[in-house]
Amino acid sequence: MPYIPEKDRIRLSTVPLYDLHNTISSKGELVYVLYVIVFRYINRFKKSFQIISESIDSLHDAERELSRRVLNEYEDSAIGRNGDVS
Repeated sequence: MPYIPEKDRIRLSTVPLYDLHNTISSKGELVYVLYVIVFRYINRFKKSFQIISESIDSLHDAERELSRRVLNEYEDSAIGRNGDVS
């Protein structure tokens, strides 16, 4: 987990979830916010391998969805602009 300054942790903790995308200003802050959300979710339950594993799997699912919907579309666009690697 990135160790962002305390002032930034406080700032991020006061922002409603649906406004965070307008507030996060670095990769470190994004990783911190994702970590806090998942960590707090896990702690709502009795810790078990299953809940921890499912939480990590959810992050992987989100990664795959971002790749499928965002990265692949960007790469297809770049190929259209610049030509494919041959």
